[in-house]
Amino acid sequence: MVTVSLSAEGSDWVIRVGDEGEGIPADALPRLFRRFSRIVDEGRDKPSGVGLGLLIVKTVAERHGGSVAVDSQLGQGSTFELRLPLRSAAVPGVTAWKHVSVGVRATCAVATHGDLYCWGSNQYGQLGVAGTEDRLLPNQVALSGWDTVEMGNYRVGARRTDGSFYYWGVNAASSPTQVAGNDWVLVDNTGFGECGIKTDGTLHCTFQGVAGTFQAGSANDWVSIVGPGYPYCALNSQGAVGCFVNNGSNNGFNSSPAIDPSSGWSQLVSGDQSVCGLRNGTERHCRGYRQLGSLGDGFDERVPTAVVH
Repeated sequence: MVTVSLSAEGSDWVIRVGDEGEGIPADALPRLFRRFSRIVDEGRDKPSGVGLGLLIVKTVAERHGGSVAVDSQLGQGSTFELRLPLRSAAVPGVTAWKHVSVGVRATCAVATHGDLYCWGSNQYGQLGVAGTEDRLLPNQVALSGWDTVEMGNYRVGARRTDGSFYYWGVNAASSPTQVAGNDWVLVDNTGFGECGIKTDGTLHCTFQGVAGTFQAGSANDWVSIVGPGYPYCALNSQGAVGCFVNNGSNNGFNSSPAIDPSSGWSQLVSGDQSVCGLRNGTERHCRGYRQLGSLGDGFDERVPTAVVH
């Protein structure tokens, strides 16, 4: 019988793997973790392998600040013990967080004192720090005084308390690039770009592959942005919805949202190629691509539907 256990002991995680086998001779224990070491004993089957497995375990454990040990008694079995330090992702000087956003295999968070930290995958520079190496612990993004941060598909938009708006990531610099103006009241990430609402209620966006920022339509009563996902939508003060649609130009996006004249919308959320919302308090509506039944209407576009003539 083999038993496996995991526990926290003091400052370590401890993993123990034990068996009730033949045990290991005492004179073999000191060389058990050496390179190319194998136990050969009369009456036992010839061991397989080349004698590197336990050495690799020991090397990896020690490089993570841990250790590996074994306790064995002939005729009673063996227990291998792996210890790894309990690590906290605590950031020096940070006592609390006020805003967090999760993207594709990456996370960014704003501390209460205004510093911004990101960690995880950095393949496209979405962590806002130099290089493209992944970061396992929070790394501070340049500048200070951050208010909110929004992550999308390898792209990030963030607002500072002075009203400035920055973005970085795929098809952009790996460090924060400022969008003109210091009059932004709300920013959000639409998955492949960022949108922001200014103090005058106008909506402006920047998308991957489209130079600069463009104003989305002429309306000046936008109050919220829906992201990340596709299509990209926003709500105005009357509860009406405006969405960007693919029109084959301008990198596939309209610079003027198609506004649904119906009102009463109170909440919108978007995902991968679909958007759902609540209207008039009780109605649920979805639109977009229904693969995997994501629209909740009982249909799945992966499944062929019979055509009735």
